[in-house]
Amino acid sequence: MIASLLIAAAAVLPPEGPLVWKGAPVELVERVKYYRIVPMKEPALVPSERVRYRGRNLDLLVKQFAKTQTADDAFAVFDRLATDLGTNAYATVSSSCDYLVRFAAAKGHEKAREFFDDEGRPLTGLAFEYVLAKYRQYYSGRDELPRPEWERGFGDSPATAIRPYACDGELQALLGRYAMTAKWYEDRLPFLEFTPKDCPADEVPLVVYIPGSGEQGEDIAVQFKQRACLEKVVSAEFQKRHPCRFMVICLPAEANCNIGDGYPNMRDKRSDLYYDMILASAKHADGPKVDPRRIYLTGLGSGASIACGLALDHPGRFAAVAPVWGHPRTTLVHPRAPGNWRFYNTFDPEHPKPSDDLKLMQFYAQRFKGFTENVRSAGGDCAFLCVPEVETGWWWDAVWSGDEVYDWMFGKTASVAPHVGEASPPPQE
Repeated sequence: MIASLLIAAAAVLPPEGPLVWKGAPVELVERVKYYRIVPMKEPALVPSERVRYRGRNLDLLVKQFAKTQTADDAFAVFDRLATDLGTNAYATVSSSCDYLVRFAAAKGHEKAREFFDDEGRPLTGLAFEYVLAKYRQYYSGRDELPRPEWERGFGDSPATAIRPYACDGELQALLGRYAMTAKWYEDRLPFLEFTPKDCPADEVPLVVYIPGSGEQGEDIAVQFKQRACLEKVVSAEFQKRHPCRFMVICLPAEANCNIGDGYPNMRDKRSDLYYDMILASAKHADGPKVDPRRIYLTGLGSGASIACGLALDHPGRFAAVAPVWGHPRTTLVHPRAPGNWRFYNTFDPEHPKPSDDLKLMQFYAQRFKGFTENVRSAGGDCAFLCVPEVETGWWWDAVWSGDEVYDWMFGKTASVAPHVGEASPPPQE
């Protein structure tokens, strides 16, 4: 089998001639080949090379590379050169960058391989930008919840990770009112769950709601403070039209929007925790199974930001994302799994009101335009919608109380189905 893969795959050609550094050739004698047999990987941790070579003089790194001629040193110089570039890195990437990443890939360097497609051709445009962004990312440094022994972010949680949440008093009455149950995930993170009864379908979609900062903390009864989405989805009328499961993630205190930036910006590993919890609920719950290609995300405020982060950190796994009172903190999306997006806010940066901050609106306009163009150019669906404010109540209730967002959501399917209980494969061509 390995032989057939090697025959089918194309070689990444090593660079021709010497590396030219500041006008002088850096002679390298060894020519090697490597065969592309693995697809581009998903976002990973900050590579150790960034720590190892941070702050090192580039001239010294080039001299070190000329002396050692190793793939690690070639990639370290490429990394420093490439990450020092400004925006539109692919358009401005130098011949030195190209030479070094080809050299490292031809030597079999695992990270350098990610800059080439399955047929050994160098990635271009948005695809190159997406991989390069991996080497610019950093972590928030916030304390994370304790990790179990299994690897995070692949939905491989065992059945023992979920157990009932003890309920009484007000919480028990609220759960009974909406036919919901409360459960623990890993005894650390609670969630609420609705399961449709007498559902004729073997598989149904799953709608995941992520609350805002006002509903965070240990008292999960506060999840019923903002319940427009909940009341709509669990209603008998809605379930007749769109039979589905429903889930509310009960966020810990201070799980605010700075953990929701998503790849390739500030990423918190709790994004993987939430992802695992969603898939564990889908895998181990009673009743109709979840259609893995129809898991939908929506959220309010901080929860909207977390929904963005979840979808960006796990490209192609969620069928649609509808952040309410939120916006993307990056314009970059996976070029093969851009996703489907609908953002709801009370402002329109293209048509600002006199009371709006014009500089802020210009920033939002550029961000919205860049994100929309990248999603659509890669084959996804994206729109930013302005919702009128109301004199009484909360304006976002109008989004979840209507039908537009759900009709749009339920018309979408994910490009990559999560392998519930298994390691998910990366997006394919």
